[in-house]
Amino acid sequence: MSRSIVGFFAILAAVAVLPAPALAWGDLGHRVIAGLAYERLTPAAKARVDAIVASRAVREPGCMINTFSDAAAFPLCVKDVGKYRRYNRLHTDDIALCEPKPKPSYCKNDECASGGAKKALAALRNPAATPEQLELALSEAAHFIGDLHEPMNVVDNKDDNGERLRIALPGSKDKSLNLHDLWEDQLPAVAVGSEALGPRYLKPIADAHQEEWPSGDPDSWAIETHNIAQAFAYARLPMPAVCGKRVTNNQLIDRVYIVDATAMVRDQLARAAVRLAAALNAAFS
Repeated sequence: MSRSIVGFFAILAAVAVLPAPALAWGDLGHRVIAGLAYERLTPAAKARVDAIVASRAVREPGCMINTFSDAAAFPLCVKDVGKYRRYNRLHTDDIALCEPKPKPSYCKNDECASGGAKKALAALRNPAATPEQLELALSEAAHFIGDLHEPMNVVDNKDDNGERLRIALPGSKDKSLNLHDLWEDQLPAVAVGSEALGPRYLKPIADAHQEEWPSGDPDSWAIETHNIAQAFAYARLPMPAVCGKRVTNNQLIDRVYIVDATAMVRDQLARAAVRLAAALNAAFS
């Protein structure tokens, strides 16, 4: 059996046995982004991040923020806590797959990932912010900037960001996997392996693009990622999407799609980390 075939079945096995995902790049994706971003902070910004985290001003049992990576994953950890339910509106920018409408139509009052990221960065610059406000703002900035780089978080084709589009993988009996899940959790797990290995694995990618990637803002990042979803995540399906019409369910995803998507996820995680670090360096300059 050739190495390429062995590698293919290894990828499929890894994807098939992963647990059911949460929202928004999953816990692993956000922690890896934060870990790599932390390494790229200036000494001044790193000191501010450390001080905010050390304040322990936000105290939620089971969701304590002890590290910057904890902060980045916090909105997932508290997704079932009543006072944080507003986060559920902030994980996505629901830009239509085709013929996108003006932002106010899908992001009223900036209640979306790009709006949440901008508000959080502004809060970090507020000299009157309380320790609790600063810790929440740090968490939200890290999390929502990460969200903006997950292709299925910034596209919708009347399918709940791909959650109602069932897919199948060769050799897998899992009938519940959908396109959003694949990009949200399974592909990042295959792409970086673990929280400990992820930053080290992605660092060469980030270093190679450290001059070009920091440009733009949350709005332009959302559009950029939307274009990836449009040109790849949907267009490369065996039966590509039709604008405004939900794609046929139970499509069999092939090896080429998985391999190419895994490489794209690595780029997106590294891109998010570079931009998160640049945004925090600017906020704390």
